[in-house]
Amino acid sequence: MRRLLPALVVCAALALVAALLWWLVTPPAAPQEGGRTFARVNHVEADAAAVPVAEVDAALPAEWPEDAPRTVLGTVTDAEGQPVPRALVILEPEPEGSPSRRTRTDAQGRYRVAHVPAVLRVARFQAAGYGDLELRPGRLARAARVTLDASLPRLPGLRGVVRSPDGPAGGAFVALQRLGSRGFEARTFADAEGRFFLPFDEQADLMLSASHSHHGRTEMPVALPDERLITLDLPGGGYLEGRVVDERGQPIARFSVATTPTAFGGGAPPTQSFDDPQGRFRIGPVAAGRLRLQGAAEGHQPGSSDDIELAGGATVSGLELRLPRSASLSGQVTDRRTGRPIAGAQVVPAEWGSATLADMVGTETDADGRYRLTALPGRRSSIQVTAEGYLPLMLGGVEGAPGEDQVRDFALTPGGDGGPRGELTGVGAVLRGHRDGVVIDQLVEGGPAESALIAGDVVMEVDGRSARQMGMGGVANAIRGEEGTEVQLLIRREGEPEPLLVVLQRGRVAMPPPRVMPPNHN
Repeated sequence: MRRLLPALVVCAALALVAALLWWLVTPPAAPQEGGRTFARVNHVEADAAAVPVAEVDAALPAEWPEDAPRTVLGTVTDAEGQPVPRALVILEPEPEGSPSRRTRTDAQGRYRVAHVPAVLRVARFQAAGYGDLELRPGRLARAARVTLDASLPRLPGLRGVVRSPDGPAGGAFVALQRLGSRGFEARTFADAEGRFFLPFDEQADLMLSASHSHHGRTEMPVALPDERLITLDLPGGGYLEGRVVDERGQPIARFSVATTPTAFGGGAPPTQSFDDPQGRFRIGPVAAGRLRLQGAAEGHQPGSSDDIELAGGATVSGLELRLPRSASLSGQVTDRRTGRPIAGAQVVPAEWGSATLADMVGTETDADGRYRLTALPGRRSSIQVTAEGYLPLMLGGVEGAPGEDQVRDFALTPGGDGGPRGELTGVGAVLRGHRDGVVIDQLVEGGPAESALIAGDVVMEVDGRSARQMGMGGVANAIRGEEGTEVQLLIRREGEPEPLLVVLQRGRVAMPPPRVMPPNHN
């Protein structure tokens, strides 16, 4: 026993030293903030937090092994010595091409990265509103912990923070404009803590604005240069409460709701889905202002409310969205060249007030390329079909009475980079608004309209219906339709004494890239 005791003491001492060394070169336990644990990737901190480092130098070996990994830590400040939070720290070991270590500084500008190889080729420090700094440390000091501090030069521009009544307004859109202009001199999005930086180095009187889909919009005049940390306080949003029912007033249990601002420059929070036996919903905060509420559910047409005036902090109750029963559409999606079924193709109603809601009620083809769509607009509309490796196809002229089952098959054309951006079934005319209706702005090469219409023709009627009464969207929907069907256009052409009646047969039209064609194509 006497011989065994010294051996146990030596083993315990060695174990203690080994444990201390492991602590020094291993990242600390993931810090938590507000109940959230920061992620780690390959033992490298993906987000930094304040981590106290204990003083255990007495337990360290007299000389750290030359090729042993180090823990690199330090502080990033500006030229005045103020900490730079959330600065990106990139450590690139030798040889070139080795995996880099990355982290971000905490609120005090501190960072810590463990398991750093002994030779560091480059250390980079970057932060919004500051010039980049690059150091070349080479072989690091023979120590368990190596300090690399950085001081970043400030760039000219505006720095600030966007706040809401609930705290930092992360993701707020921040813009700088000249007075009286609608164009942006600089724009950005606030980070998770509401901070922003807008680069600008001219002396000028400008308007600084911030907007957020949940918390509203605010603006303030600024005169540059300005070295202050500017605070933009958003007014805060309100809440909407109500029910979603069918045409008989019976609750719809599963549905999605979205808001759409009716004023220019507004924003909308993400679409929310609900599962409630009574069809009840409550959404918010939503940016104050005039907006419209929209709802969608499987088996039903989309529904929309009248305009709603919402004040910040207020709640509008008693709203009701009625979603009538929908027609259904089914069929098969195939390869246009081979005839083989395409699995996983997306089939979505194309002309809903909310693209997000349309995506939610869209469907996907099965292994045999078959689909069934049960939520249609309840009026003449188009269907968008997309699949990886194929040109998107928009087929117009789909309509049906509630409960009616229709069949439409789609054949997609394989596509690649640099070619058409998609196909549609129509006449190949680009439209724009006109005081007398809708004018032909451009003709698509190879389309049915190319030989019968000219740019500048004013569309007065489509199949006997007034273009002025239908509006741009109505005219576009009326002209689109299935291949092989006919559409009649009454047009007024400059130099002709009387309107001309033009009959066109719809076909499949390839849509040029966006830089060539404006969006209102048919």
